[in-house]
Amino acid sequence: MLITGAELFVKALKAEQTDTLFAYPGGQAIDLFNALFGENDIDVILPRHEQGLVHAADGYARSTGKTGVCLVTSGPGATNLVTGIATANYDSVPLVCFTGQVPTGLIGNDAFQEVDIVGITRSICKYAVTVRKRGDLAAVIKKAFYIARTGKPGVVVVDLPKDVQREYGSDEYPKEIEIRGYKPNLSVHGGQLKKAIEALNHGKNPYSWWAEAWASAMRRMRCLSLQKQQAFPSSLPLWEKGQFPPPMTSTLEISEYTEVMRLIQPLVIVMFFFYRNKIQRPHNGQNRLLCHSCNDDSC
Repeated sequence: MLITGAELFVKALKAEQTDTLFAYPGGQAIDLFNALFGENDIDVILPRHEQGLVHAADGYARSTGKTGVCLVTSGPGATNLVTGIATANYDSVPLVCFTGQVPTGLIGNDAFQEVDIVGITRSICKYAVTVRKRGDLAAVIKKAFYIARTGKPGVVVVDLPKDVQREYGSDEYPKEIEIRGYKPNLSVHGGQLKKAIEALNHGKNPYSWWAEAWASAMRRMRCLSLQKQQAFPSSLPLWEKGQFPPPMTSTLEISEYTEVMRLIQPLVIVMFFFYRNKIQRPHNGQNRLLCHSCNDDSC
């Protein structure tokens, strides 16, 4: 069956179990909005500004553990996403941002509201791509969601030219995708885990400081379960206040960081930063252990 690229876009969102879309209409994205009209399975959240839209999608992804999805038009609509894209990407939040674009024949010709959003965001997102052929649309969207969710989660920007949105083509959407140059490690390194446990068991007065650990609701529940099993005190930075029940932790004010670090130099500290599977020992002789855990919910 032949359908337009815009209709395939909606079908892809459903296949990726997207139930909430943060979107702001514009000329180069109007066909996508027409395809969304009347869809009861997808709630379209209309903000007052594109920057609020991307931050809302970021918060949605953090609180639900799902992939946040944005849709804006070309030019200023796309560039208004930049700060939110950088924020989500550096905090390892899975986000897929769709931007409208002028027809492929006008790209690079200084057309009205034409902006190279892929070039602008390439250094602040996990992957950015412009779909130049209707036949590639399904595979590109599938790759976008797969890349955003797996490994170290991040932001993927997909630029959709207007002619690709309108062109008819196959309605098939792949169930799985294989990317030759992208093979994320979804397992936990046993040796690193043993080192962390050994450091905890042999510490005189272990103390844990949890920071940047709450990119998803699922991960927060796992951290809470682990904290309940610990027999030593822990604390959270100010911006994580309220994540653990008050009896379990204390919240450090910014001004207290330096003093606390000075007082607990002789202790073994386990700091959980949810970015990468990596354990580092500083070379300054201090008895501290940095434990970086995997930032993927599958770990």
